[in-house]
Amino acid sequence: EFKKAWHKWEDYRKQTKKPLTSMTKVEQLKMLTDLSNEKQAIATIDKSIAFGWQGLFVTKQDNTKYKAPLTNQDHANGF
Repeated sequence: EFKKAWHKWEDYRKQTKKPLTSMTKVEQLKMLTDLSNEKQAIATIDKSIAFGWQGLFVTKQDNTKYKAPLTNQDHANGF
């Protein structure tokens, strides 16, 4: 499953005309393997694609699969 998600990430980056460099691949794979489990690594990839992010951003695990990061405005509004 992870291999499939990784290839999806690489394809996504190619489609956005921002292919991964060899150094970036190594570092991102290292970061993903440091996560607690494969499921969290796949969720990180899926979330980054869903939000159109150029990078992989590990967030705390929560019960919602896709939750946009809070902005400063959200904090000001009490969210």
